[in-house]
Amino acid sequence: MPTYAAEDLTRWRDAIIAAWRDQLDEPPEGWSISPADFVPVVAVLPSLAIKDPYVWRAYQYRARDSGHGRVFAVPRQAEWPEPAPAGGGEVSGPPHALGHLADSLEGDASAESYVQASILRREMDSFGTAGHGSTRWDECRIVDAAPFDPALDGWEWREEPPDDWRPRVDVVGDEVVVRIYTVTSFDQEQVCRHTDVYRRGSYHPETRIEVVAQGPPGYVT
Repeated sequence: MPTYAAEDLTRWRDAIIAAWRDQLDEPPEGWSISPADFVPVVAVLPSLAIKDPYVWRAYQYRARDSGHGRVFAVPRQAEWPEPAPAGGGEVSGPPHALGHLADSLEGDASAESYVQASILRREMDSFGTAGHGSTRWDECRIVDAAPFDPALDGWEWREEPPDDWRPRVDVVGDEVVVRIYTVTSFDQEQVCRHTDVYRRGSYHPETRIEVVAQGPPGYVT
């Protein structure tokens, strides 16, 4: 049962964000093709790589100081068309894009590679976010110890506080289970447990998020 320090996961997280932000100038208003190269983004995680023959391409949306993006895995030689917003103003990938970005990942099958995959997937869901486009994950802080006294007034615990808060990996048969605790004050103060269940050899997990404790109203961006 390998465990990790929150600062290790936060360091990977910060490196991923810096790797794509350092490449981008101010995007135009509306949807556009992103110039981001994701090879150096994934390269900050030494246990993972993008499988041949795939590359990652992205679209970005900007509305004044707010924005978000969508990242897709496509064959290296495939055309990358201009974005075509559909209902609700969102964009989809072209027909040759994989259904899930994680299906284009490969790794060394170490416990650390699955933790890194869990962080990478969430950060790619937050690619290009700014202002009101920020995701809830953007506002979460990874913890490895109780973020406050569990007896603090105003908090409702939905289960007993964990004995061990550290990010961890459990291997059960052919399943690899990653658990991460976070705390956030976005919209509603909450402590959450993020659980990703992988099949050995695959970096496409089944994911669930559970609220462990809820506190007072938080803030909005």
